[in-house]
Amino acid sequence: MSKRERQRTARRRGRTEQRDRARRAEARANQVADPMTEPERAAEILAGLFGSDPVDAEIAPRIVRQGDVGRARQVADAALRRDASPMALSLAADVALLDDRPVDAEAFARRALELADHPELHLRLAVALLNQARAADAVEALDGPLAANPGLEELQLARGQALEIVHEHARTAADQRVVDRFRDRTALTELHAAVGEYVVSSDQRGEAFAEAVNEWVEVEAVTEDELEARTGQALLEPGTADAARLQALGEWAWLTTALDDGRMLLEAFAEDPAVPEDQRRRAADWLGWAMWGLWEIDRPQATPGVAVTELVTGVQLYAEVPPALLEGMPRWSVLLGCMVPVDGVWRAGGGFEVATPTEARALVHELVDQLMEHADEFGREGRPMVAWAHRVHEQVGDLWLPASAEPPTPQALAGLHAALRAAVPSLFASMRHMRGGDGHDWFRIEVEDPDAAWAALAAQPELELEDEDGPLIWLSDAETRAVLRLDEDGLVVHMASNDELGALLALLERAGHPADSAEPVTSRFWSPVALPDGPADELAGWLRAWPDEPLEALDGASPRIALHADGAAVEVEMLIRYLEHDADERGLRGVATDALRAQLGLGSGSARA
Repeated sequence: MSKRERQRTARRRGRTEQRDRARRAEARANQVADPMTEPERAAEILAGLFGSDPVDAEIAPRIVRQGDVGRARQVADAALRRDASPMALSLAADVALLDDRPVDAEAFARRALELADHPELHLRLAVALLNQARAADAVEALDGPLAANPGLEELQLARGQALEIVHEHARTAADQRVVDRFRDRTALTELHAAVGEYVVSSDQRGEAFAEAVNEWVEVEAVTEDELEARTGQALLEPGTADAARLQALGEWAWLTTALDDGRMLLEAFAEDPAVPEDQRRRAADWLGWAMWGLWEIDRPQATPGVAVTELVTGVQLYAEVPPALLEGMPRWSVLLGCMVPVDGVWRAGGGFEVATPTEARALVHELVDQLMEHADEFGREGRPMVAWAHRVHEQVGDLWLPASAEPPTPQALAGLHAALRAAVPSLFASMRHMRGGDGHDWFRIEVEDPDAAWAALAAQPELELEDEDGPLIWLSDAETRAVLRLDEDGLVVHMASNDELGALLALLERAGHPADSAEPVTSRFWSPVALPDGPADELAGWLRAWPDEPLEALDGASPRIALHADGAAVEVEMLIRYLEHDADERGLRGVATDALRAQLGLGSGSARA
């Protein structure tokens, strides 16, 4: 047997053993929940399953479901008699919560934490405090472990829920301090300023930063004119798109630029003994934890933070985002930029590009395509990421939701975080190109018969069909003059130079299909569904009928049929989100999309998010 065959055999054996262990663990958990199992025997099984670690949170509810809370108390008491370990104490806390005894649950959790500083025990303590209407105490119970490890997703989402409660019901000065501490961006602002000054205080660092800037210029993410206008005043106006883009550029350069000794700018800052200790610590957290991505926001109101989901990886955060950035933002908008932990609180970085749901999904598709196209460049460590990209590629489109796809493994997730950061300049450039911000605009051309006009153009020798589904490329001496597409509303063209538009219109006229108009459009991407124009009473009727209307996005099926016959809950949910985004963008109030979900048997959008 060759070495490679032995390796494959070992991997297969490892996977088989892992499945067998999982089956044995499930069988033992079922035995614990079985009412016929004596409490002492159940406690013994749990000790074998979990040792001194906390029990899975599902164990106590399973015991109650298959028996009752009385039997769950008996098993917890038997475990405590056997050994008052973190395992037994966590089970006792879970049972106390199910038995409506949150004070006892708090006591058990605190005793367990004296023995082991485990994240699951902090979470149980927070839940016990929430069940006593002590939301501010719950926030503080989670602050400590999150300051040490801001990547504990379940804990920081739970803290977000507690913060929402404190914000809504704040009655004391202590409550208000909890909210104010979460909202306070002072430490991040000071760190921004300190790193910026550190970079320009050395010729070597300044030159390294300039090299990173050139990467953005080369891919047309920023222009030379914008860089020349990069003054202190520009950065003091965060509401402008140019200032936000330049701020994002700086944050990216600090994390990617290599000095002569191989260190990144932020790494050098974090290791410099001349820098104050608290800023070095925060810079190290930024260096180790900062995440670039496409952050979808379901409810753009800071109360006091917002829940966000990264569209590529599915990572969820409860983050502090400046209210000014969220003001007027439609639901399900997506922020292209960086989230940074500061003292355990995730905060929005200084610069974001706001994308529509369709634009964001086009960027996800672009990134996944790049991962597959450049697979060889990622080496051995990148294989899990590339394999994941191949598996999800067919799902990435207008109706993409990361929760519906296979989640990336920890190995693939690490690669995706790095790939997202590396792709940031090209993603920002793509956003500019989508919106004509590169000086080459998109136009919608109105003609009497779009299909016939398309066929006539395809027959012209200077136009070339890229593939079966388009687009048409208008070439001259091997240079692209324009890219044309045909959609249900007519012809759409992206000009290599706006000066060429007249020549294209003349070509259409010679082909026998003169244009009625050529209007610029703000994006090359449109939602697969949109609300109709008209008065509010007609809109209400349209929404009531919508579940039974055939839709092209569902291959001609209606939402109701697709949902029940094809199991298309994700696709229907995403279409409703497009309607919500459209309603917000157009300033339509009271659009009854939650009633639409109820009619179709879906949960609320926020709950699904």
